Amino acid sequence: MNRWWCIQEEPYFWVEVTIRDDLGANLKAPTKDVGGRDYWSYSILKEMKIGDTVLHYHQKNKGIVGISQVSETWKYQDIKWTPSKKKFESTKGPRPGFLVGIKNFKKIKPIYLKDIQKKNKEIETLSNSLKSRFGSSYFPFYIRKSRPYLSVNEGYGFIVNQDFVDLFPQLSKFIGNKFQIKQNIETNKKPGKQKNKPLKISSQKRECVELYAVKKAEKDFISKGYEVEQMPRRNFPYDLKAKKNEEELYIEVKGKEGPAESVDVSRNEVIHCKENYGKSVLVVVKNVKTKLTQKGLWNASGGKIKIIKPWEINDDHLIVNTYKYKVPK
Repeated sequence: MNRWWCIQEEPYFWVEVTIRDDLGANLKAPTKDVGGRDYWSYSILKEMKIGDTVLHYHQKNKGIVGISQVSETWKYQDIKWTPSKKKFESTKGPRPGFLVGIKNFKKIKPIYLKDIQKKNKEIETLSNSLKSRFGSSYFPFYIRKSRPYLSVNEGYGFIVNQDFVDLFPQLSKFIGNKFQIKQNIETNKKPGKQKNKPLKISSQKRECVELYAVKKAEKDFISKGYEVEQMPRRNFPYDLKAKKNEEELYIEVKGKEGPAESVDVSRNEVIHCKENYGKSVLVVVKNVKTKLTQKGLWNASGGKIKIIKPWEINDDHLIVNTYKYKVPK
């Protein structure tokens, strides 16, 4: 199993996909599939830590209908198993299983599959990004070749990242209000020593400039008659999606305090730009002014917008900053 969630600073969220009537009682899955084989969508329950957040997708309601927190890590226990598709798991009576305790289960205003399917492109981009970096995503949704919209994966346990949650503001807001998210990423740091550690000044300042640049670019495109939607900021290959009539643009925004002779771009941004030539736009907001307030917060102002449309990346446009070297075995 490729544990991509353990090497990221951003929160992650487990997803239960089920048809069970006792939703919110616990999480449970067989230790083996009907053929006696290990199945990652069952054994993923062993990865859950106390305090982790769980989203509950109910097959009958066709949507994410609840949220809870892990209260107890997994243990072996015989379980009664009601699979979503009986033809794959046609067994009777109790069977060995994994059981995870949960608490604070709360029903929410459903995020229906039809709402999730409206984010087809964004979710596919997120999943493909994780697959390209780590080999697997373990997302509960995917696009079949025979269908132009998202379907629900077969299985029981899945995981999504913060970028997925950010696509649905009502879900993101509910999670933020209901739980104080504290992910249990295993490190060598002593518990409690690094909690609530403030960002370094340079990081706060850079974040301020980036957020300001995105807002400035958003206002600029709105003034030109576009409908603009902000994308998840952490690992997404563009910052804004803009629509006007039949035109759809993917806008990457870079903010700089200086003259912006060059900007840093990620591997995902380069790949997305090349795959979406004609729709990709680069907006650079240069010469942004920053000021530290008496409360210790950074404010940004000014700046001049430069729009590169369409944004085309050729290899000779790129300057290598670092290489990743694969150490021989």
